[in-house]
Amino acid sequence: MSFIENANMRSSQMADTALADEGEIGIYVSTAYLDTLSISFDTITKIRNGIVFLGTGIGTPPSVEQLIGHMTFSDNIIQATLDGFSGSPIDEYVLNGIIVDNTVLNAATQAQAYSPILIQNNKLYQVHYGIHTQNWRYDTESYFNNKIYTTDNYISLRQIEYPNNTPQDQFGIRHELNEGGQIQNNTVD
Repeated sequence: MSFIENANMRSSQMADTALADEGEIGIYVSTAYLDTLSISFDTITKIRNGIVFLGTGIGTPPSVEQLIGHMTFSDNIIQATLDGFSGSPIDEYVLNGIIVDNTVLNAATQAQAYSPILIQNNKLYQVHYGIHTQNWRYDTESYFNNKIYTTDNYISLRQIEYPNNTPQDQFGIRHELNEGGQIQNNTVD
């Protein structure tokens, strides 16, 4: 069991140094084997990528192995400013609130029994991209048992200036290439 809970992280990074390392990632987990993970009750302020989880694999295709168990990302506060509301996109920003992606499309084994991934009760203030999940599978007839539940989150979005004014697609919640999952009772402003 792994827990990252009750942490308070801040950065002094500025939006005009968005490509620098300072304030790049608040919490980063990358693994092919995981029984249980809880990232909860954390406060992350003025950090480019709040929470990043990447499910990886061991081996080479077609014999890639992965065992990802139950994961919970809940009751976190990710914000561009200390109070979550003041400031400007020039001075403070969060690019990605929460990323929970699987980098392995077809692992030999993917999950233990039923291993839900819960992204719930988070507060994301003034972020550019809210919650992103990708490549998780839920199939009761196989070993693919990671069903994504994205529920009861609050996300406020803020446009961020980009170099050369390149337009970017902004989103509150994006479930991409997942098989199975639910998005419900969320608020995106």
